[in-house]
Amino acid sequence: MKRRAKGATLVEILISLAVVLVGMLALFRTLAVSVVGSGTSSRISQAQLRATAILEAIRAAPKPALDCLVTTTAPGWAACETVCQANLTSPLTTKPQACIFTTATAAALSGPSAQGLVQLPSTDRAGQQYGLVYFSVPPIAPDGSTRTTAVTTGGPGGLVYDIQVTVGWHDDGTAGVSNPPVNGDHFVTLRTAVAGGA
Repeated sequence: MKRRAKGATLVEILISLAVVLVGMLALFRTLAVSVVGSGTSSRISQAQLRATAILEAIRAAPKPALDCLVTTTAPGWAACETVCQANLTSPLTTKPQACIFTTATAAALSGPSAQGLVQLPSTDRAGQQYGLVYFSVPPIAPDGSTRTTAVTTGGPGGLVYDIQVTVGWHDDGTAGVSNPPVNGDHFVTLRTAVAGGA
């Protein structure tokens, strides 16, 4: 009787390599999904920071600046920054974040459906651009949502200022003139109210 030699055959080695290869492919797929998720999380955080900064500047603005923001659409808010600066009282006058509703060089950017985008002052460390999103009358996005940037009045005597700030971005890293965030892109919308003005 012949004894079989100990060791692995070529077929067994190929099957083992195939199993290891399938495991490695699954691992690489998981890694890719993790990297994309991490990038998305970072962009949401960055957009939220920018929206919060603008929202807090508006909340702390004096009443004449709030009235300016109500009567002016987001693309023209640079003029309201001037009104805000003229009506600041100390200790707000020394705060660099006071009266930053847009940037001095921001411009309304046109796009389909009379929508616009006001660029924020900078990009994040990864080079992602973010834009302050504004949709003109009626103040709704093409998909029917109310993702827009606006200040409106309400409440008794119109003394409650309803503030909504929407920041958007594209997956390709842009938020530019011919490419404002619209359907299928990403948005962070923050909303609050302030009574009477500072």
